[in-house]
Amino acid sequence: MLGADNFIYNQQNFEGELKYVLRFIIKSFESIVLENDTVSNRETRITGHLVEKYLKNRRFQRQNDFEGYLFDREVAAGVDENYEDTGYLDIKVSMQHTFQDPDAVFTIECKRLDSTKNLNRKYVEEGMMRFITMKYPSRLGANAMLGFCVSSFDCNQNVDNINKIISAEFPQSNTIKAITPYSLVNTFSASYSSEHQYTSENPANKVVLYHLMLDYSSLLKVTHDANGQSS
Repeated sequence: MLGADNFIYNQQNFEGELKYVLRFIIKSFESIVLENDTVSNRETRITGHLVEKYLKNRRFQRQNDFEGYLFDREVAAGVDENYEDTGYLDIKVSMQHTFQDPDAVFTIECKRLDSTKNLNRKYVEEGMMRFITMKYPSRLGANAMLGFCVSSFDCNQNVDNINKIISAEFPQSNTIKAITPYSLVNTFSASYSSEHQYTSENPANKVVLYHLMLDYSSLLKVTHDANGQSS
């Protein structure tokens, strides 16, 4: 396990590693856009498509000089006192240090967004808050959210709307810094970060959440119901 004396130094290193992973995710999404690689409008399918076809693809990794990380999806977050699973991580990212400390992993939570208050609230309640309350592992003090934007809208305006929901409805989010723009790649403008105090004891004291808003609005397959109606 990590010692308390060098945890701050290591936390900074790990946060740098997470940014490296997020840049690879952005590169993967840019390839999806370039190839017009469409997918069904379901969170699990969008996540599976991204992870299985791109993030875990060794050939794609080599083409983009990316190595040293393992991606898994729908992994149990942990167990309760009765050994029942407490939840499932959308994307779990392991690295070389994970073999020394199994808790040293990054968790990425995925949520669909359409600019409505309903999905914006779910982004907070069923996404961000799971890190802040330690339902999802946050040992390294840095994790990420992917917002799958399934309709066309202004990302910055919608982030403002999410911040308003956090402020009005989630005081327990212990927000130190609201969701604000944070540049990871010059060619991608929809990246953000926020900072929150943990609601329970953790060596990292606070969690930094990075947010990528991925515009899938033109990448969704048109499906048809039993009557042949498109949706």
